[in-house]
Amino acid sequence: MALPAQPTPLLGRGRELEAVRELLLTEHVRLVTLVGPGGAGKTRLAVAVAETVSADFAHGVVFVDLSAATAASEVAPTIARGLALPDLGSQVRMDRIARFILDRQLLLVLDNFEHVVAAAPQIAELLADCPELKVLATSRAPLRVRWEYEFALGPLQLPPPSVDGRAADLAAVPSVSLFVARARAARPDFSLTDQNGAAVAAICRRLDGMPLAIELAAVRIKLLSPAALLARLDHRLSLLTDGARELPRRLRSLRGALDWSFELLTPAQQSLFRTLAVFSGGFSVCAAQAVCRESSPEDVFDGLAALVDQQLVQVRYGADGDSRFDLLDTVHEYALERLSEAGEVDDARQRHAQIFLELAESSEPRLASGARDDCLRQLDLEYENLRAALTWLVEKGSAAQACRLVGALCLFWVFDERVGDGRRWVERCLDISSAHEVGMARAKALQTAGHLAWVQGDNNSARRRLKDAVSVAHEYEDRATLAVASLHLAFVLEPEGDATAEGERARLLDEALQIFREVGDDWGTARVLLADGQIALDEGKRESGRRTLEQSLGLWQRVGDAWFTAHTLNVLGDVARAEAMYDRAFDLYSRSLALLRQQEARTSLASVLQNLGYLAFQRQQQPEAVRQFSEALDLFSAQADYRGMAECLLGLALTLDSVGRPSDAARLFGAAEVLLASAGAAPWPINVEPVQRARAHTRMLLGDARFAELAAEGGGSSLARVLRLVRETVDSLSAPPATRTTPLTPREQEIAALLARGYTNRQLAETLVLSEQTVETHVKRILGKLELHSRHQLAHIQIPT
Repeated sequence: MALPAQPTPLLGRGRELEAVRELLLTEHVRLVTLVGPGGAGKTRLAVAVAETVSADFAHGVVFVDLSAATAASEVAPTIARGLALPDLGSQVRMDRIARFILDRQLLLVLDNFEHVVAAAPQIAELLADCPELKVLATSRAPLRVRWEYEFALGPLQLPPPSVDGRAADLAAVPSVSLFVARARAARPDFSLTDQNGAAVAAICRRLDGMPLAIELAAVRIKLLSPAALLARLDHRLSLLTDGARELPRRLRSLRGALDWSFELLTPAQQSLFRTLAVFSGGFSVCAAQAVCRESSPEDVFDGLAALVDQQLVQVRYGADGDSRFDLLDTVHEYALERLSEAGEVDDARQRHAQIFLELAESSEPRLASGARDDCLRQLDLEYENLRAALTWLVEKGSAAQACRLVGALCLFWVFDERVGDGRRWVERCLDISSAHEVGMARAKALQTAGHLAWVQGDNNSARRRLKDAVSVAHEYEDRATLAVASLHLAFVLEPEGDATAEGERARLLDEALQIFREVGDDWGTARVLLADGQIALDEGKRESGRRTLEQSLGLWQRVGDAWFTAHTLNVLGDVARAEAMYDRAFDLYSRSLALLRQQEARTSLASVLQNLGYLAFQRQQQPEAVRQFSEALDLFSAQADYRGMAECLLGLALTLDSVGRPSDAARLFGAAEVLLASAGAAPWPINVEPVQRARAHTRMLLGDARFAELAAEGGGSSLARVLRLVRETVDSLSAPPATRTTPLTPREQEIAALLARGYTNRQLAETLVLSEQTVETHVKRILGKLELHSRHQLAHIQIPT
């Protein structure tokens, strides 16, 4: 049979075409199987490869479509018909075909082999008997014979997020080029533009880069804009229909393609497949075995291997060589439908939630230790499953399990820098719970809510939640939660010189310390000492605070906790900086920074960089201060940490004030105030004095009205605009002196320098041999260019040169 004509060119598969062609023409390669899921374009690629190599086979290429064969016994007769053999009847055997082919140099293309793989040994026999024969097969599962070379045909290349919707960047991306070509076939006036590019790219990503899905979606451009089509892809299996009528039924719709694959599975494999729909973000073999408890681990393993073979499950290998499995989004949606049809959703999702609750609770002790790195990696890998479990528990109103899960994840959210997401989840769980209903689990959830609020600088919320946590923990005699809640509550109390409140702080810390020491928990003891030391600093008890912090540091080093060691070094750096021991502060901050860079702890790293910025400013190293603040700001903004961002803006503002940029400084002061208000926070105590001094100086230079106007401008700007201003400022301050520009002419710079030294107009006129009227004109221009309202302000700024 001749190769079937193709109505459209092959798009987006140039590299695959060349790779398969090269493999097929390799002398010792006799059988190549293109393996991929339904709709991946296996047939189209096989035909294209066959066209390019036909001249390399003296007796040509024969194409055989096996989709109509219903059993392995029908494969040989179907091949015989493709070879145009004389009618040998329905019982034709492969040896008769072998005698016909003999020494012919022939390429045999066997399309759609997946449902008749039992006939694979017959193909192996044919290859053994015909030394010049080569076979190119397509199948959703490998043939599993010794001759075989598998070539996995995955999705088309997707647009990277960095292209950001620009048509010029998207046009050459294989998945996008296929969508555009098929869309134009349906609607000739369609074109890819900067306006619709982002939506087209998102469509290709949502459809996993699968050619069939993209082609079916592109047809809908006749009725829907790309944005409208994207909005409807939550129900893609119902939307993506209406394939060409001449195609097999299984390729006329996305659901048809998946039905064909599903029906090839055994009942046990079908059950496993639909159960795997409860996972989100991938899963391990052990997790699959745990969810499918009614099956033996061996049966689940074998079933998973079969699903991988059928291209319904994807397998990926991590850097450590461990395998992880996943379903493409479209396949996942189909599996969920099948799970729902079978009435198994509730049972499967409850087992899934229980598994990940057990994972979180077993991980909690390791998070509270110096050996948390592996644990963090595992929880990070399973984060989408943890979120899916929380979603299910909240939807079902399973308050006790939901509160247990968020309580167990408290330290994970802190160390993995997901504090904002953690706060949202814990508040949702608290909304569906009550102390009477869930008891100790609620106490722990309240403690988590308070801890996360405190980390974000929201002390009002933290105080409220932690007081409730202490109360509920006392009621249910949950001493572990009581200890942690007490130490954090001590942090957020605001004594402000109130001896009673200070006594309450001390009582809370003593209670926490006693509990941890009773159970021999050095890690918990070190946390209390760290809190005690920081609180002592806040209360102005610097010497006792330092001693307590050094005790805490020794314990952290003993238990081997690098993160808390770094954090404590950072706080001790603050102490040294407050005492103007700048060299010691730099040493402590640098040691902390080195530890945090090793751990890639971005938020903590940003805090130390910010402190180094303030230290550089205090050492009058303005360029270094700007560099540190800028790097810290980028890290804080990536985490949406408003308090940290505000601290950096304040640091940049006081630096700008010191180099004669009062207008920019005022804008940043205003922006920082808004961010602090959003976070419900205040500047760190150690930074309050230099910030207040710089703010007052900026106000003095500009005058009250102008300062208020510029601060309001900064506070009313979007975050993106503020960050753009910062980048422009950093660039201008970082430029080499030779490339900097100044608004002043050389003569104006000379006059400004003399004005700064206190020269009067008459003295300037005499010194420069100018008229007093000319001098007055110069002075007005200088003040206007530098945005000053008084010549006396020149004495307090650095004159631009």
